[in-house]
Formats: sequence, structure tokens, C-alpha cells
Amino acid sequence: MNYNETIKFLYDHLPFYQKIGNQAFKKGLDNIEELCNKLGNPQDAFKIVHIGGTNGKGSSAHSIASICKENGLKTGLYTSPHLLDFRERIRVDGKKISKYYITNFIKNNLTLINKINPSFFEVTLALAFGYFRKQRIKLAIIEVGLGGRLDSTNIVNPLITLITNIGLDHQEILGSSLRKIAIEKSGIIKKNSLTIIGEKQNELVDIFNKKASHFNSKLFYASDIVKINKNEKWNNEFKIQILLFNKIYTNKIEVKSNYYIKNIPGIVLVSYYILEYYKIKSSNPFVGLSKVKKNTGLIGRWEILSNKPMIICDICHNVNAFREILIEINKIKFNKLYFIIGGVKTKNWKKITSILPSRYIYIVCRPKSPRAIKTNSLAKYLKNNNLNYKVIDNASMSLNYAKSLAKSDDLIFIGGSIFLVSEILNRWEKEN
Repeated sequence: MNYNETIKFLYDHLPFYQKIGNQAFKKGLDNIEELCNKLGNPQDAFKIVHIGGTNGKGSSAHSIASICKENGLKTGLYTSPHLLDFRERIRVDGKKISKYYITNFIKNNLTLINKINPSFFEVTLALAFGYFRKQRIKLAIIEVGLGGRLDSTNIVNPLITLITNIGLDHQEILGSSLRKIAIEKSGIIKKNSLTIIGEKQNELVDIFNKKASHFNSKLFYASDIVKINKNEKWNNEFKIQILLFNKIYTNKIEVKSNYYIKNIPGIVLVSYYILEYYKIKSSNPFVGLSKVKKNTGLIGRWEILSNKPMIICDICHNVNAFREILIEINKIKFNKLYFIIGGVKTKNWKKITSILPSRYIYIVCRPKSPRAIKTNSLAKYLKNNNLNYKVIDNASMSLNYAKSLAKSDDLIFIGGSIFLVSEILNRWEKEN
């Protein structure tokens, strides 16, 4: 198999969550344990930071990896899903995994894969572990795929565990309440490890405290320790001051959104303990916050594609993420807003559409995914909330339509799904 044939095999012959949804989610660690055992347990060859939570996992993982790179620590990064290229999922010091390694890994382990019948995610994770070992990294940043307790990544024994926050998402798998979801996500807390909760939610503190105590894990709430001061005079530069253990660091940030700033306490505290563990000293240890996209290839988070008219895309896809995005949008001065929206049918569209402003013009489309909600079904939710909308099935055509109407002082926003943003970014990259 060549590289393209290898990727086709992964997509077509293995259960793939982005394609078939919950059927691809294999509860339990049996498959990944067997795979890794046969590979000589490559995940034990380096230290690991394990990142779970509802929102902000990916941007936190990228940011920590960027900070590590700026401090000279050879770091692997495993995230999911990808937006443009499968190789985005596995990086070392920001560089994507080689096509040769992917092809060779699948070729050499095809018999094992056919015997175990693992999911796409399980194979991809084992592939990442093998690659990181071969690259002799010092540290791997591993993002949870879905949930925590039963997620394949939970095979690891991390140096540090970060849980960003808890929100309502994937309730059909993780549970119908915040507490049930928190219990599942707290399942990544391990014995004798260091656990950091990024965003303190008082109604869930007892769950994390009990779990950490049971496993003798040191537990810190980052928002209690790391204080962020955003000086109004710095708005154009988006500088922040980080107060950490009586020290003050002044940094620019690259992802210019309030919801990202909420992730910074967790990012900073995890990074602080990484640098302390490796005895790395720096006068400005968090400078990597200003170079995340350059250092790790982060895309799809409050990504500004154009200025006149302003075109922004974001992979927001649950109620909490939409709330944060609306706060960001309302900081921008614009005349009209054309909101291109679409996503998968398992999301709580009734709740999402109930919080959408009536003054926006919505363009309902269907991303190229078997799991996408039909445009007429999504349109019904918008209609029930008396929102002004137009249905255009195709995502690219939706963008064309919005651009044909938008004036230079208008705003076009694209969100609701990783699939939708991926489709738009693929088109944008080809055209620009």
C-alpha cells in the first residue's frame, strides 16, 4: 500500500467515529492494551500529559506543546480529529508525522490489526505511541478522544492530568447531567499523579476531590492559582499578565478570544510543572502562548480568514461553546452578520438555536458527513425560535451566497461542526 491507499484503509475498514458515530466508540481498553502490548508498550517510553474535558482540550494541548517547544523540550502532540490532513493528529515539535512511517506501520501490523479489529481511533493512537518512541521524545501531550474513563487514551500513566472543564456534550454516551459527565471525565485521574482542573466549577469539586483522594493524586484548581489580568490599554496587542506563585509574567497571546483566556490558567499551571519537572529555567517561560499556530499548526479556533468582509470560523459544536462564541461575536462592530451553521444530528440543536440572536441572518447547510443533521430538520429549530434563515444544502455554496450579500462592514461566521469548518478550510486553502 502507498500512503493514499493506507489512509483509505484506515477510513474504510476500521470503525471511524467521525463517520459512523457511537458505533465506533469501543468501551473499554482491551483492544488498545492488546495492540500496545504487541508493540512493546511504546507509551511507557516517555512522560505524558493527559488532557480531558468538554471544551478547550485541543487548544490547551497545542498551547502546552508550543510552550514546551519554546523551552527546548522535545514534545509529541496527539490530538483529534483533524481538519485538513490526517497527519495533523500526530506531531513532534510541531512537525506532522511522516507519510512513510504511517504506511510502514500499517503494513507491518496489518495482520495484528485484522486479528484484533480495533477502531480507527485505537489504531491511530497506537501509531502515535510508536512514532513518539521512535522519535525519542521527552514528553507527549495526549488529548482524550471522547469522555475519559473508557477512552482508549486512558491506557496511559501520566505525569500530569489536565481536565479543562465540564459541559453537556455526548450525553448519549457520557450521561445526561454535568455530574455524570464529570464522573466519566474524572476517570483519567491516576494513582500518585498530579491532577490539574483548569476551570473550577463549584458544583463538581466534590467529584474531583474524592477521585484524587482515592488515587493519592495531588489536585490543584488552576483558576485558584493562576490569575489573568488583561490590561485595557493592551487590547490591540492582547497581552496578559500571569500571576503564578508570586511571580508576574507578561505575554502576548495568539488566539484572541475570551474563551481561550479561560483555558490559560490550566495551560500555564501544567506548563509550569512540566518545566519544574525537567528543571528548565527561563525568564519568560510562557512565550509559546504567542506562537501556538506557528509552533503546532493549530487551526479552526476563532480563525479569521478575511477582514473585508470579516470571515471567521470556529469549531464550536455544543451549547457552552456557542455561548462563548456569541460573547466573542458581540465584541465586534459589524453591520449585518451572516451565520453559516450546520453540524451533526446528535447535538442539542433545540437548546443551541434557543440562544441564537434574532438579529443575525442564518444560512443552514449540511456538512459532508453521514452523521450530519438534515437542513430541513435544523431549519425547523430555527423557525421555532423565529430566526431569519435561508437553506442552502452545500457548505461551499453557503459561503458563496454569504459573500455575495456581505458588504465590507459585515461579518460572516461559520460554525456548528468540525466537519463544516473542515470543509470550508479545505476550500479556502485551495483558493487562497
